[in-house]
Amino acid sequence: MSRSTFSGSGAYAAHGLGKEARTWKDMELGIAGVMNFNMFGIPMTGPNACGYYGATIEDELCARWIQLSSMLPLARTNRAAGAAGGPPMEPYNLKSPYDVIAKNALIGRLQFIRQIYTCLFEASQDGGTCVDPLLFHFPDDDMTFAPTMTENSFILANALKVVPVVAAVPAGTKAPTVRTYFPKGDWVNMANTADIRGNLLKGAWVELPVPSNSEDILTYLKPGSMVAFQKNNGGWTTTTDVLNSAPLRLTANIDPNGWASGTLFLDKGESLSELENKDYEYYKFHLSAGSLKKSNLNNKALYSVKGLDELVIVNAEALKDTDFACWITNDEVVTELKIEYSKSLKTLTISDKTPIDLTILRDLYYGNSARDQNLCYGVGGHDKQFYM
Repeated sequence: MSRSTFSGSGAYAAHGLGKEARTWKDMELGIAGVMNFNMFGIPMTGPNACGYYGATIEDELCARWIQLSSMLPLARTNRAAGAAGGPPMEPYNLKSPYDVIAKNALIGRLQFIRQIYTCLFEASQDGGTCVDPLLFHFPDDDMTFAPTMTENSFILANALKVVPVVAAVPAGTKAPTVRTYFPKGDWVNMANTADIRGNLLKGAWVELPVPSNSEDILTYLKPGSMVAFQKNNGGWTTTTDVLNSAPLRLTANIDPNGWASGTLFLDKGESLSELENKDYEYYKFHLSAGSLKKSNLNNKALYSVKGLDELVIVNAEALKDTDFACWITNDEVVTELKIEYSKSLKTLTISDKTPIDLTILRDLYYGNSARDQNLCYGVGGHDKQFYM
């Protein structure tokens, strides 16, 4: 996405409740403020991490505020000039271990940049929001309408439930937790896919461990959602690094009906003319019944920006016996794919030797030969069959 496409007018400054000091309540109310701006039609927004005014600053508060802001469309620090703004609040000015928390949050943010860009692109073209209260996505669940719901978690980019730490950890607490509500379904932790929360029959309150110094902010993939994810172990430090160099993964969490869907926007991020000339890739994906279907939402794309390195299906214990996979081009060229199931992570990973060119991908198939129709012609000695 062009860096100039979503800038300037979207800034939202959570100045705080007063000029004397920044408080945890300031940070908490900032979440509702970002949601309001999204509803006003300004999705590229975020608070001033660590506040705007304040003669003093609490390092733990500032670190958690930066961690929260890392999962909002606009992540920034900005403070009043001179004494009114208080002491420096950049991550490297915080005391240990809070400097590490802040640094890791900014690195972790880059993993979701492609998903955030996709949501902002869609909002710029068709309207919509990128930071929502739970009730937007689960209107049939009365609990999501509770007044405090908007202040302890939110849905980012239509697919990710983010659970920030909005209160100080009591001194001497050995295993601090944060309490949050999961609507009905299986929710999968993006940092540890073996961590699956929620209930298939009804919503549930859950006590989650507060992230340690080295862990990402708590982020759970919504049932039925598929997101762009680019794992960052610290090797990618800028947006350009991630957009151009980091491997691209589609992560899918199949819902109880057996499907997941998502969209993906890809551009070079160099100029506004890419949008004006429709010189970008834009796809919708639907995963169900052992098949990944791709719909091309922009037939004017002039080039392939980036290939797909992996399809990762989480909460995939039912797929552990998958023994075939392939992808098929528009010209019906079939390529066998590598299959890897992780028992510890409960993930099924499907990949090629080189990134899959999304501009020519028609279908991706996977399954078990004993129970599923094998549509992978030439793979494992199977004859050609009709493709649907």
